[in-house]
Amino acid sequence: MSIEKALADLTAALIANTEAVQALQKAQGGKAAAGKAADKEEAETKTTTKTTSKPAAKKGDDEDEISEEVMKAALNKVKEDLGSDEAKKIIKTVAKVEKMADIPEGKRAAVVKKCKEVLEAAAGEGEGGEDDGL
Repeated sequence: MSIEKALADLTAALIANTEAVQALQKAQGGKAAAGKAADKEEAETKTTTKTTSKPAAKKGDDEDEISEEVMKAALNKVKEDLGSDEAKKIIKTVAKVEKMADIPEGKRAAVVKKCKEVLEAAAGEGEGGEDDGL
């Protein structure tokens, strides 16, 4: 599974979970309060999306958009495919910390980018290694 696929799956799950929670709140009788809160959150989300997407497009910098869950998913993919030593190496070299929990918010995008690079490089080596053996 590619990082992009994992990110898309996590995003879809988050959206589905949010919709389920909102539906549950409405069903429990908190329709007016939950509706106002949902409308407020939706308005904030739209504002945030508009605000962050324009600077991100100009700068090419999406650090603010990387959640802890996305970063963890990327590191877990490296751990599954290449081993925990490789994931630890990324944490130490990119974020300059010892543990995943200590990675600062501003380093998440760099960590995810490095995970993607390492996974792509490993996939390229695997393909090349098979061809060289034949």
